This record gives sequence, C-alpha cells and structure tokens, in this order.
Amino acid sequence: GVSLSQSISGTLRCLLEVLHPGLRYFLQPFLIMYYAPILAARYYVAGPSRKYVEESRRGHERVVEGWRRAVEAAERANEGGYWPVHLNDDGTIVTSLPPNPEDVLDLTDGIEKSVAAATTAASEPTMV
Repeated sequence: GVSLSQSISGTLRCLLEVLHPGLRYFLQPFLIMYYAPILAARYYVAGPSRKYVEESRRGHERVVEGWRRAVEAAERANEGGYWPVHLNDDGTIVTSLPPNPEDVLDLTDGIEKSVAAATTAASEPTMV
C-alpha cells in the first residue's frame, strides 16, 4: 500500500524539482521545521509501532543474555576466588559483597569486568 510519507515525499519532490538547486537548499531547513513537530506529535499521540517495540525488546534481551554469558564465563574463570557479580537460580544478575569492604563494585562495574574477563578468556588458547 501507499503510505502517507511516500505520497508527501513524492508530491514535494515534484514541486521542488522545478526550483533552482540553490533555492531547494535554502528551503530544506524550513521543511524540516515543518515536519519535525508533525512527526513528534504523531509519536506522542499514536506511540511507537508494535514492530519497533518488539525489535527493541529483542535487542534488550540479546544484551542481557550476553551479560549473563559473560558473568558465567567470568565466574568459571575465577572459580575459588571472589567475583563481584553472580547469577541467581532464576537467572537474575546480582552483586555479592567482597571480602574486603574497600573493594566494593557496583553492578555496572561488575558486568563490565565480567565482559572483559569473558573476552580475555575466549581469546586465550586452551590447553588440552
């Protein structure tokens, strides 16, 4: 089907192609100032599309799953020692207190160190 944006773009292209390129270059910011509020109002009235929401959710799930794999790899690499983040039985990433209170890390720093440790462990050759 034909969308509203396709018909508007086609109409404006037909109208503006007869103008001199310098004049089209001059008019372009005014067209942006005209369409930006219309698009913003459409977003706030109609909200994001279902496809956009689903793609965002899938992307978020991929990121969190990557963090979980990184935490698991970091825990395996540091077995027997302290590691600041762990996975619960339900798969939630949680922090644990260090043996030394001076070494407190927040969850973000722990995940960052887990990703770095997992990347380092994955790049090192394994001995068999």
